[in-house]
Amino acid sequence: MTDGALGSGQEKGPVGSPFVDASGAQDAMVPCWDAFKVSKDQIDGEIERLKSLPRPANGRRRSYIVHPQSQRNSITPGLRAAIEVVMPGEAVELAASNASSVGICIGGEGRAVVDGKAFDMTLHDTLSVPNMAPQAYANTGDTAYVRLVFSDAPLLEYLRALYVSDGAVAAARESAPHHRDPMADFIYPMPTGGGALKTYHAFIDPEVVEQDAHLWKWGEVKAFLNGMDKNTKDLRAAIITMYWNPATGRTHGSTNTITAWMSGGVDPNWTGKKWDMARSHRHNVTAMNYAIAGQWKTIVEREEITWGPGDLVLTAPAWAMHSNGRFDREAYTFAIQDNALLAAMNSTILQEYVNRPVVHLGARPGFEA
Repeated sequence: MTDGALGSGQEKGPVGSPFVDASGAQDAMVPCWDAFKVSKDQIDGEIERLKSLPRPANGRRRSYIVHPQSQRNSITPGLRAAIEVVMPGEAVELAASNASSVGICIGGEGRAVVDGKAFDMTLHDTLSVPNMAPQAYANTGDTAYVRLVFSDAPLLEYLRALYVSDGAVAAARESAPHHRDPMADFIYPMPTGGGALKTYHAFIDPEVVEQDAHLWKWGEVKAFLNGMDKNTKDLRAAIITMYWNPATGRTHGSTNTITAWMSGGVDPNWTGKKWDMARSHRHNVTAMNYAIAGQWKTIVEREEITWGPGDLVLTAPAWAMHSNGRFDREAYTFAIQDNALLAAMNSTILQEYVNRPVVHLGARPGFEA
């Protein structure tokens, strides 16, 4: 499959011409990336390497986890995964940027201060960091404080829109009262066509939606999952929970682009050692999983991948047919997806049943679990 917009091999015009002839070319989907697994041993080895380094000048011990098909140090086309290590007695301050992130603690304990608000993190706690929030991380224990962090920076880099603060501080929330010009809310309905017009005031002074950091404590999430009724027609409805930031509303994000999930729990109906696989399906949302407990298996485009605690797997490249399942009565896996981004773009496509039409989620009714 090719995509004319990404280079389809169509004949170009004369040398120096800005045009590419796409006459007769059909729009087409681009190939999905391959499934990808990074084992616990590999991750542990990289953590040990980072721990052994002399403290960098900026204090930041960090390593990217890069997919073989990536050209911008990313693990998916739009998301970056990084291992961040803070040693005992150390702290690191990070420059604010307009990228957002979600990080899960995978070792030790520490305190995160995001936009002036402190969060104490222990194993498997998860923290969302909104755009343009100053951050600082301090190790409060006697072992390495390790986070696995997922960021939307590659998307902004692709758009040449990534901003990293040089130290200048944007207007603080507690600054002097601000009076919006009434024209910022002015709307002129068009007499025909159904559209409307707004003024430049709306662009330079839009309605503010406050974005805050949020912490999901692992113990509380685990208790919620195990408190859900497992006697349902579709077990997924009882073992999958979304880490939701209320400010994202119907786009269902942990940030405005990234959604974290936790799946699993104790299945009281478990009858023995077997693979309990979900039905095969596909979507243009990309999904990664980091196993917390139990043994798991993913089948992606007929490729089988088994994974367990501490493994990180790209289980669902966008539009790849896949199925996930577990092998144990109690199992948990942390997932990261870009569905908040696609929902905001009104672009989420899901084929829950391989022999049925796709669903344009959010624009059309969905389906029951």
